[in-house]
Amino acid sequence: MSFFADWWWKREFRRTIDAVDSLDAFSKQQVAKYVYDKMCLAAFRRKREGHAAELSALVAIAQFAKEQRHEALNRGAASRHDPAWAAASLVESWAVSKVGAARQKFSATVPAMIELELMALIDSQMSGIEKQEFQEKTW
Repeated sequence: MSFFADWWWKREFRRTIDAVDSLDAFSKQQVAKYVYDKMCLAAFRRKREGHAAELSALVAIAQFAKEQRHEALNRGAASRHDPAWAAASLVESWAVSKVGAARQKFSATVPAMIELELMALIDSQMSGIEKQEFQEKTW
């Protein structure tokens, strides 16, 4: 576990979440839905198959998010203020922090802080009914 790695990961996440906060309402909602969808996928795997399956899903989600972030760059995303890039970056940060904490590369405070901030974003952008619909679609 590295204090520097924890600090850097939290800082990069915070920079992206701050950029998302400045997006227009529609874009911010789309980012929240993208993030929540991926969080539901990991939760589904944990519920159905256990912790090891969740970690496997998180690795796949992180890889997918990285590819999505690179695709956004290839399409011309120039900053954290691009919704597609930001959504993928937030998911990648979340998934990598969860895997990193499980593998003791990060302290548990990193994914805890990231999840807390992501849930604040999601709660501000999605109704309880919308969240339930996402869960039903996934579960």
